[in-house]
Amino acid sequence: MTIRGDSTEYEHFDNQKKRGIKWKRDGVWTDVPPVYPDEMRLQLVKDFANNKNFNFYHFTDRQYMNLFNSTDKIFDLVHFDGPHTTKDVLREALWFADKSRKGTRFIFDDYFVYDVEVIGKALTYWGFKVLDQGENKMMMQKVE
Repeated sequence: MTIRGDSTEYEHFDNQKKRGIKWKRDGVWTDVPPVYPDEMRLQLVKDFANNKNFNFYHFTDRQYMNLFNSTDKIFDLVHFDGPHTTKDVLREALWFADKSRKGTRFIFDDYFVYDVEVIGKALTYWGFKVLDQGENKMMMQKVE
């Protein structure tokens, strides 16, 4: 993931260029991936400003994992909605699985665009099972 100016750009999906992925913006389909303007981040921070349990970290996934790698922080809920490549989601899922406990839930956004079977199989090592799945999201829970 690279940070450039006020937006974040990254490879959105596995083989994005080969697959001819399209995005719909203002009712028009385009092959130009979206960028996420700083206004989105600012609105999120504003929306959660009064929530004592909310911490916002303006990092890439790798920066976040490097910062918290040596802590014994435990995560109860993780929503995966960044790069949607199998290698990135797998790296993130394994990192968070190692910092989870029984009952921890993982929510995967747009799980159909990467190899969720590989990720699911890897997470069985930590006792995760699919709890629910819908059209765009899948939830796994650590049951063991």
